Amino acid sequence: MTGFLRQLRAAGPEPETGEVQAMQAEVFARSRELHQANQQLAAAADISTALLADVAPAEVLDLIAARAREIAEVDQTLLLAPDDDGEHLVTAAAAGAQSQAYRALRLPLAGGSGAEPLAVRVYRTGESAINENAAQAGRDAGLGPEVAVGSALGVPLGSPGAVRGVLAVVNEPGRTVAAHQAVRSLELFAAQAAIALELAERRSDAVRLSLLDDRERIARGLNTSVVTRLSGIGMELTAALKLIQRPAAAERVHDAVEALDRVIRELNTAVFAAPDDPAPQRHLHRRIHDLVDSAAATLGVATTTQADSRLDTALGEQAAAALLEMLKAALSDVADRPSARHVLVLAELRPEPAPGSVYARVEDDGTPAAPAAHSTRFGGDFATEARADGGTVVTWHLPLAETSPSARFD
Repeated sequence: MTGFLRQLRAAGPEPETGEVQAMQAEVFARSRELHQANQQLAAAADISTALLADVAPAEVLDLIAARAREIAEVDQTLLLAPDDDGEHLVTAAAAGAQSQAYRALRLPLAGGSGAEPLAVRVYRTGESAINENAAQAGRDAGLGPEVAVGSALGVPLGSPGAVRGVLAVVNEPGRTVAAHQAVRSLELFAAQAAIALELAERRSDAVRLSLLDDRERIARGLNTSVVTRLSGIGMELTAALKLIQRPAAAERVHDAVEALDRVIRELNTAVFAAPDDPAPQRHLHRRIHDLVDSAAATLGVATTTQADSRLDTALGEQAAAALLEMLKAALSDVADRPSARHVLVLAELRPEPAPGSVYARVEDDGTPAAPAAHSTRFGGDFATEARADGGTVVTWHLPLAETSPSARFD
């Protein structure tokens, strides 16, 4: 600066003292602006590096608050954002001697009986605002008498209608905030703070979705494994019932099998049922395939499964349970015919009698079973007969009219 003034003196007549002082003031102001611009660029680089380096959002906000305080040359800076309930503005970061006191701020967003806090007004309108004497506002906000509050300035984080928070600066009494100069300095930090808050939300959403995906994958994997094992145990117990001579023991085993069935239904409901459609029969045709696959592993036979996907929506809960029980009983009977090598399972909807009916068939190529026909406790006709070319055919036929008045077949 001194060299610049010497050049001015050498270039012409010596200026008046007032002119020299004005030039000195202008040079000093330009030098100060240049220094602040360099500081802003360095701060922007530090903050950008932190954002790209996956630093925790809370640390990035602390960095923004600290660098904004340095460049704006104020006593206190704080970043305020809505809480999880969206009912208050709370301090997300603060820098200055009274940071701990300011971190306890909770400013209600809903209009109260008193004057609206500066930060709330900025958040609501999306426009910067200044309060030359914010001492009373600080007391109303809950700051103690030990916290000296003078002038305050708030800058929105984001554009009107999409404000994510407020960057506020506070000076002690006797020091004013140069509004125009401070706003220009703080706008850069406000934009970066808005990015940091948005990035924190996106990361939180990504983590939440990742956790949900992992939990769903684990739940489905465990469900498939556990249901398969429980179904196999249930079929083995059902096959063993015929070997138990004592009625009391047989009844206890039968009760255990029914309990296993209930557990399987509860597992399927908990894992697969959607909140707006909790019906456990939604994936009935897949449950039929799982049941047959489990039986194939237990019995050591080859299987062929044909399950009509329309069963998912055509059957009510009781009819679906009856169909699965019939198939499980028929597959358990195959265990009594060790010569069986292949089992065919068919479950489908048929148009007759109106409004339609469920037809199920289980065929095996083992030793023919004795013919039998009877009704089940869920209704329908259950029949066992020998195949002409050897083996056994078990069929079950249930009219939909016996299951639910609303059941239809198109």
